[in-house]
Amino acid sequence: VIPYTLLLNREIYVPSECPSLQTAITKAIDGDTIVVEDGIYTGKENTITDLAGKSLKIVSKSNDPKKTIFDFSYKYSLLNVSRPDVENIYFKGIGFRNSSQDALFFDGRDIRQTTLNKCDFENIKWFNSAYSNPNLNTVMQAFYLRNALITDCNFENISGIIANGEVVLADSVFNNCQSPLALHGGSVNAKLCEFNNGKGGIGGVWGKFRIEQCSYVGNYVKFGSGLVPLGFGSDTQVSKCLFAGNLCDGAVIFN
Repeated sequence: VIPYTLLLNREIYVPSECPSLQTAITKAIDGDTIVVEDGIYTGKENTITDLAGKSLKIVSKSNDPKKTIFDFSYKYSLLNVSRPDVENIYFKGIGFRNSSQDALFFDGRDIRQTTLNKCDFENIKWFNSAYSNPNLNTVMQAFYLRNALITDCNFENISGIIANGEVVLADSVFNNCQSPLALHGGSVNAKLCEFNNGKGGIGGVWGKFRIEQCSYVGNYVKFGSGLVPLGFGSDTQVSKCLFAGNLCDGAVIFN
């Protein structure tokens, strides 16, 4: 009998075992967990350039997004590459900040399930030149998700999330964000979330919206938009929510 080691659900440590996030992903097999030790990680080698079809967990060893940080120095994005046949990706306890403003920060539209738990996102924006006027910069959503579970996360100064599947959003805070979540089909269930001092709220062209025990404070919305969608084929239920100090410039809270 030839002895063997069953390689399932391994843990790979960064940087003590692999020097960077991408080298750990390259070494990993489907189902592995990449454990990131405390520190500030920079450079292209600490972005995801190739998932190679692997479903992975990427977690902080300390479970503290204030101690485990990826700083992209306004040059790079976390995931903006081809990622065919990925079932799921999971992030926990990590801080992400200062993304490139010239590209989508996280392209998860072909990942069947994205999970974000106890993560911080700060200064994550994408400015895309409008086709009609190349000199006019238009803020675009920085995250593109399919199905997502987002819990206990903090978003500060981001240009929003767009999704086209089923999204569960819970116990998360959005401060100074533009269009925190836009839904293009699918559904969103938001509970115990805060939307503060931003531009817009949860919206979308169509979809199913369930918003419960959320607060909207100090936001600005202008003509043609609103904090909560009611029209354009949307199916919306709102319960036990707080609305205070929101400025509506030719717009309404419920659009």
